[in-house]
Order: sequence, then C-alpha cells, then structure tokens
Amino acid sequence: MNWYDIRVQGHLDQRWSEWFSGLAITYDTDDTTILRGSLVDEAALHGVLIKIRDLALPLLAVNRIPQDPVEIPLPGQDPLPKAGD
Repeated sequence: MNWYDIRVQGHLDQRWSEWFSGLAITYDTDDTTILRGSLVDEAALHGVLIKIRDLALPLLAVNRIPQDPVEIPLPGQDPLPKAGD
C-alpha cells in the first residue's frame, strides 16, 4: 500500500471522503483541498484521479508520501520532532 497527498483547487465537502476511497479530506489556507491516505495500488490512484477529473476539480499536485504519514504534518500543524531531536 502507498500513501498519497492529492491537492485540488477549492473546498471539497467532507461527505466526499467515502467516495474518494476513504481518503481524509483536509483544507489548506490557500483555498485548496487535500485528499490524504493509503491506496492499495496504482489502479486505485488512477480511479481517484478519474473521479477528480469527472468532478472538474483543478488538480494541483499528486505526491506519494512516506509509509509513516505520522511524520508529515497536516496544513497548519507544526512538524513533529523526530526521535533524538
């Protein structure tokens, strides 16, 4: 399984989370929505991207993130200190 951070322009309502394969929906301060979570494979990623296209949401970025997403802060959060810091 891979973790992804997908950014789209505008604010997507929380009710869309289940339709987007259970990805968490958060908001950045610059009027963007972030879909974040794990997807089973690349086919699942393409399925999410097709849904974004079908909704005519402007796609801003797609990033694969490390396996341990706990180390990646959500927008507006301070980074977590790493062990030994």
